[in-house]
Amino acid sequence: MVGYTIPTPTLMQGIPALKVQPVVAYSVLDPDVSGVDPCKVTTLGVNLYPDDNLKVMLNYRMIDDPDGAYFDSEDDVFEIRTQLLFK
Repeated sequence: MVGYTIPTPTLMQGIPALKVQPVVAYSVLDPDVSGVDPCKVTTLGVNLYPDDNLKVMLNYRMIDDPDGAYFDSEDDVFEIRTQLLFK
């Protein structure tokens, strides 16, 4: 997985800068079981940090699972997730 945080400048005083983090991930699951081919997942995405306590993740996953052993289909997936920190 590779990622790098890019802080954007503050537009107005008192409003924190939006942090942008592009993400690239590649994973292979090869269980070494006869008759089951490896499953490969490539993820391209971006994490947005509008606040220190909020993270919004936008990801596009490209799934290559020829046997359907781990995923129901080989359809690509677009997902949006949020993470909120309570202090």
